[in-house]
Amino acid sequence: MFSEGFSQRLRSRMSRLGVQANELAEKLEVTPGAVSNWMNVTNEAKGKNLRQLAEALRCDAHWLATGETDKPSVMGLQETPQSGYEAEVEIWKRRAKAAEKQLDTMRNMLRSILEISSPSATPPDVRISSKPPSDAQAAARQASSSATTDPSE
Repeated sequence: MFSEGFSQRLRSRMSRLGVQANELAEKLEVTPGAVSNWMNVTNEAKGKNLRQLAEALRCDAHWLATGETDKPSVMGLQETPQSGYEAEVEIWKRRAKAAEKQLDTMRNMLRSILEISSPSATPPDVRISSKPPSDAQAAARQASSSATTDPSE
């Protein structure tokens, strides 16, 4: 059976750093299911995944795996979160990056909509003209409508 401690330490670090499971999965290039398994005591990260996980969460891999703090730090990473200011800056950077991505998506959607709705993209026979009909067009319409009415009326 896997340790609940690993799962608790993982969730605690993610919470302190404001990291979501899907962000962590993307950063580590693992499936969201793998992160979910680590968080829910179904499995524990090991080897390369444990090292990358500790690096992403800015903590010691040994501490993350065992909860022991008396061992020297692996890769010189911090065991505790960055200062409040630094952690806030990181959170806002991630949010800004996500917002930029959403803005780019919205711009591309708007461009597509404008391309679809522009008159140059519409076939000539479907275009809607803002000009009033010429006298010849009006006469032709009137003639065609009077030709369809019954003369005996």
